[in-house]
Amino acid sequence: MPVEVVVGGDGVECTGLVERGRDPGVLFLHGYSFRYTVWTETGAVEAPSSLGLSWAAPDMPYGKSTSCTSRTFSVDVNLAVARDAARRAGMGQVVVVGASLGARYAVYLAHSANVRGLVLVGPALGRDERAWDLARGIRVPVLIVWGDKDRVVGRKTVELLSRVIPKASLEVVEGAGHVVHRDAPEEFRGILKRFLEGVKG
Repeated sequence: MPVEVVVGGDGVECTGLVERGRDPGVLFLHGYSFRYTVWTETGAVEAPSSLGLSWAAPDMPYGKSTSCTSRTFSVDVNLAVARDAARRAGMGQVVVVGASLGARYAVYLAHSANVRGLVLVGPALGRDERAWDLARGIRVPVLIVWGDKDRVVGRKTVELLSRVIPKASLEVVEGAGHVVHRDAPEEFRGILKRFLEGVKG
């Protein structure tokens, strides 16, 4: 059963949910307009739970309506919160699932030694040149999940990203918009579960 915890870093504290299990654990990073509860509301956390894996879903300081004590887009602060959430869930090895803006921070985390893979959902890297540069150097498996009705991130952008990242594959979900895990929850859970099964080997 998930437990609500306080996670934080660099003087910022946020609410989060964690469930302890086996590695690799799954760290969920929500999009700008959402909060940590989107992952339980859409059932996305059932994918790692069904495999007995740990997971953590923190509220993030970059969120529009965050519960965090401060709101900031600072990479250092957001990564500190994310890492603390993974630590609180007892994760040694981590798969990061980042949606929209959360995908940008997932790319920053990808170069951590304990990250085993990334799932980028409607990844919104925007004009963050450092994130694009970091993407080129990612050496872990990456799955990009994109809804063909996405009006925020275009097809050309995700296709470019799938070419830029060395071990990336692109899965297109028909009929889904920018928030694939909300628009096609069952399909997304299946996609995520298959990726996790491949990573945990």
